[in-house]
Order: sequence, then structure tokens, then C-alpha cells
Amino acid sequence: MRRYIVGRILLIPIVLLGIVTVAFIISHVVPANPLSSVLSQRQMDNPEAVAAAKAKYGLDKSLIQQYFIYIGNLFRGDAGTSFVTKQPVADDIRHRLPATIELTIAAMVVAIAGGVGLGVLAAVRHNKLTDHAGRLFSLVGSSVPVYWSGLVLLLIFSVHLGWLPGPGRLDSRSVAPPERTGFYTIDSLLDGDVSKFWEAARHLVLPAIVLGWGVMGSVSRIVRASMLDVLGQDYVRTARAKGARESVVVFRHAFRNAMIPALTIVGFSVAFLLTGAVLTESIFSWPGIGQYSVKAAQALDFPAIMGVCILGGVVFLLANFVTDIGYALVDPRIRLS
Repeated sequence: MRRYIVGRILLIPIVLLGIVTVAFIISHVVPANPLSSVLSQRQMDNPEAVAAAKAKYGLDKSLIQQYFIYIGNLFRGDAGTSFVTKQPVADDIRHRLPATIELTIAAMVVAIAGGVGLGVLAAVRHNKLTDHAGRLFSLVGSSVPVYWSGLVLLLIFSVHLGWLPGPGRLDSRSVAPPERTGFYTIDSLLDGDVSKFWEAARHLVLPAIVLGWGVMGSVSRIVRASMLDVLGQDYVRTARAKGARESVVVFRHAFRNAMIPALTIVGFSVAFLLTGAVLTESIFSWPGIGQYSVKAAQALDFPAIMGVCILGGVVFLLANFVTDIGYALVDPRIRLS
């Protein structure tokens, strides 16, 4: 097991270097001038101002020199300075990351609980009304665009019914709790403000459902297919022949083996939700990494774009690593191979 884990860990910095290299090349060869987000149009027409800005941000050097300078700075924890916020990119990401993580955790609870539950129920009730309804719900969640489902759910549950609040992490007149973790729900509880906790939790409901619905559909389909395959195995039929209760057959004998294929989609879904919440955060005015990346792309803020790309690469690599370890824990044959 130790050899298996060490082998996976040694691959992470190599792959991460490749991700950084590709992202750096793409961000520097696009036909756009990053100085347009720093200088006004009048300054852009001034050669001296342009030269000074290039020297300040290191754009007066060759692409190779810029690359090695950037890599050297990364080793020191310096991801550059944002052209727009004028703050270190690492600080911008550190400030916005808790909001995205909080939303991602809530979305994964929705996705995993709903997806696994629907998948198991659909497999047990194969070809019955429950199975067809679950598959239809999963198909709609996987097919409907996030911007459409987000706007529709906001219109129904926030505007017309008034059951849930609108965009934002808190109500417009509320003040954020004292920052300890960056998670408004946890910080509210640590501050002893239960009413603000419920306020933050209610604001999480709609964006978490919108973000997690698509993943829920994928998880439920994988779990259903795996459960159907496992429930047809000889050892499951033997357990039933011995008189085991159906709940014991399903959850003790079938469920664990059926979860092995589902681990892949669950692991990568965490990374996808954490880095791909762009539309959801834009619709719900959620001040996280997704909204930050949109503003960075609109302003041609290359340091910020690079920072988000590196964060995405790290998240996907860690998700892949955790998934591999999960495989090894669930199936001993994998760690012995």
C-alpha cells in the first residue's frame, strides 16, 4: 500500500509542471494585449507608458525568460499580481476560495446523497415506476444547462414563492460574521449567531441544488448500472438463497462492490464542482473562484487566469490521487497490482 501511494505522489509534481507550462503558453500566445486592462486608451497610445508597464510586469522579456521567472516565483509562493485588483493573486484566491469550497461541499452532499440514493433505489426497483422516474430526473439534471436551471429555480422559489432567498451568501443588509474559516455557516456558529447560520444555510440551498443536480444525474446512472450488474452475480443469488434479508443483500453484499466504478465520477466531480462553478457563481452572485475567473478573463488579467488554472490543476490532481487511494481501500487487488 505504501509503495502504491508513494508512486502516485511522485507523479503529482511532474503532471503539475506540465499543466503550468501548457497554461502559461496558451495565456501568452492568445492574440490579446494584457496591458489593455492596466492602461487607459490614452496611455496605450503613449510609447513611454507602454514601455514602463511592460518593464513593471516583466512583459519586456522574451517568452522563455518570462516562463522561468514565473516558475521561480511559484516556488517561492508568488503567483504574480493581479492587473485588476492590484493584489497578489495568491491572496485573491485565498480570500475567495472558502466561498467556493463551502458551495462545493453543499453541492456534493446534494449530488452524492441524491445520486447514490436514486441509483440504488432504481436498481432495486428495476423497470418499475420508481426506476423510470429516477432515470428521468437524472437525465433532466444532466441535460439542462446550469444557467437555465439556476434562473428558473430562482424565479420559482425566490421570486414567486418566496421560500428561499435570492443571490448572494447573505441578505443584502446583513454583515458577514467574523472571519475564522471563511465559511459563513461555520463562522456564524463559532460566533454564536444561530440566526445568521440559518440565513447562510438558506442562501446555500438553491446554488447547491443547481450545481449538484448535474453531478447527481451522472452518479445515479453509474450507481444504478453497477448495482444491477452486482445484483446479478452468483454470490448475491447465494445470499438470497440462504434466506438473507433483502436489505442485507443490497447494502452488505452488493453496495460496496457497486461503489468501485462510482468512485471515479465522485472523485472527479469534486474537482469539477470546485473549479467549474463559473456559471452558478455568476447567476447567484457568489463571490468565489468561479466569479473571480470570469472577471479575470473579461479583463485579460493573465496573472489571475494563470492562478486559477494552477488551482484547477492542483484540485484535479488531488482528486485523482484521493480516488486512486479510494480504489485501493475498497478493492485490495488494485493496491497489489
